[in-house]
Amino acid sequence: MTQLSHNLTGRVYSLLLAPFNAHVVVQVGDIFLETFIPRSEAEKLRVGFEVIASPSENGTTIRAL
Repeated sequence: MTQLSHNLTGRVYSLLLAPFNAHVVVQVGDIFLETFIPRSEAEKLRVGFEVIASPSENGTTIRAL
């Protein structure tokens, strides 16, 4: 698994909600980033939303722009 070294901007490609977390795929150009985030954060996102993917201690953080 690859760790991000800087922020990337992309669009939500796929979003699957589970009871406590969510599986998110973000498309950045020809690259797809896959991660799990807390459901509370994922509920703010929708497919097609522009987001920023940032490196964090726990992997990758996804935030809406």
